[in-house]
Amino acid sequence: MEEFKQSIRTYSVSKGSPYPKPLVVPASISETEGVKRLQHVIRNVLDTEQFMEFAFFVNDHTYVIPENLCSWLMRYDPAMNLYAGHALYEKRSGKMFNSGASGYVLSKTTMQNIVNEWDAEPTNPNCQTSGLSKWLDNNPGLVTAKCLFHAL
Repeated sequence: MEEFKQSIRTYSVSKGSPYPKPLVVPASISETEGVKRLQHVIRNVLDTEQFMEFAFFVNDHTYVIPENLCSWLMRYDPAMNLYAGHALYEKRSGKMFNSGASGYVLSKTTMQNIVNEWDAEPTNPNCQTSGLSKWLDNNPGLVTAKCLFHAL
């Protein structure tokens, strides 16, 4: 079976930066495990990118001008919670979430807070990542938005 690779590119506004750089999701996490894939990416970014302030999550068919995104982010404090993107309304749950297709930004603080919720004992039921329906597992943005809404 051919290994599926998903790259994530990160950017910096400073010259001489080591970015962009790809992050590959291991083949052991299948394409249908959306929540697990997102968890892997967020944890990896937090563990390896110590100077990162924000992360932009987007589908691979969307184009972004990194300089414009970085310029827009300069007005925000990475020490504060930030979950910014194109909001959509999900009819099944009646909740708002940011579209992964158009992309959304999480601050480092927000990513750390959501990881803390995933790892909490007992797990916050609004941040549950196991035992999800196939539909929810394929829509990790909904699971993330629910956790952020209830936990932060």
